[in-house]
Formats: sequence, C-alpha cells, structure tokens
Amino acid sequence: MGTSGISLLPDRPDLPRGRSALPETQVEAVQRARILQATLEEIAEHGFQHSSVTGITKRARVSRTTFYDNFNSKTEAFAQAHIEAVSQLAEILRSLNETAAPKTWRERVELGVSAYLSILEDSPQIAYCFLVELRAAGEPLRAQTEFVMGSHARLLVKVAERALASGEDVRVPTPAEALAVMGGTDELTAREIRTFGRGAKPKLSRLVEPITQLQSAILLPE
Repeated sequence: MGTSGISLLPDRPDLPRGRSALPETQVEAVQRARILQATLEEIAEHGFQHSSVTGITKRARVSRTTFYDNFNSKTEAFAQAHIEAVSQLAEILRSLNETAAPKTWRERVELGVSAYLSILEDSPQIAYCFLVELRAAGEPLRAQTEFVMGSHARLLVKVAERALASGEDVRVPTPAEALAVMGGTDELTAREIRTFGRGAKPKLSRLVEPITQLQSAILLPE
C-alpha cells in the first residue's frame, strides 16, 4: 500500500536567515507548526503526564512567550495537533479512495483499513500519541476523541448506504453497531502499538485481515 506518513510540519519547517523579510503570518505559521510537531515528539517520548512546555519549546526552538502566544497549555497544543493530524489522515484516505476507486463494499472496507493502518505505521509518533497517550490527557480531550470515533463510524455506515443504493447485497448497520466496531478497531490497534512500545515503529499490517473482517461482519447481509 503506497501511503505516506503524517507530519504537522510545513514543507519548509526552518525559518531562513533574514526571516524579518518574510511576512509575519508566514513566520507565525511556521512557528506554530513546529510547536505542534514538537508537542507530538515530546509526548511520544515522555508520555503526556511527564511531558512539559519546556521540553516542547526546546524541541520547537521557540521561546515560552511564543508558545503561549499560540496555546494556553500543553493540553491545548495536544488537542490542536490531534485535530490537524486527523484532518490530514482523512484527506489522505479520501484521496486514496478516489484514486483507487474500489468497486465493491468489501473492497472499500479493506482499502480503508489497510490505508489507515499503513499511515499509522509510517507515523509512529502520531500513532502512539493518539491511540495510547490521548487517553492520559483526560476529560479535555475525551469529547474530541469521541467525535473522531463517531465520524469514523458514520463513514462505515455511508459505505453500506452507498453500496445498497448501487444495488449491492449489503446490510446497513445501526450507528451504535458501527461505533462499537470502530471502538474495537481502535482498541486492537492501540494494543498492537503498546506491544511494540514507545519509540518503536509498530507492525500494523498484520491487523489488516482481522480488522477488515471485524468491520465487514456487520455489513454482511442477513
């Protein structure tokens, strides 16, 4: 599967000498992106509870003032990094689905699962942060996590609805069923990531078959 990993850095993450000649908005955008990427790196290495704003600013090569000009806290920076990574992931999956143009609902499910796992495998810091450490961030990120999982569940329902509309033999799952399956998908993936440990690149390709079967099971016609 020819996917690429996720990075929150811009194409040119470093500010060149004479940066005062650059538009201020460009300078601020680069600094903000470096803070977000540094937040992921800090949390992936030390865990959410043991990471710090000091560690983030050192990695991002910005001052504490610059950090607090952009974010009120480590939690807020982590939340924004999560939003931007999820958005990037969704765009990669959408583009891949349009390019590959799978013909049946079974092919669409397998493509989505394979691509999702491949992207996470190629983005080990993001995988560890958002499938393991996000849970340690507590209540502020709980609603955000539930929203993302709900979005994934709705996508699975849409796959079934579109297949049914095109004449395929498929069962449309209830929202609760789709949500339960996506919860199981995340748990299986998180367990695999924890098995390899912090800082390691997980081998998620071996989950493609069981997760595809899991998601396909509730779409099988009765």
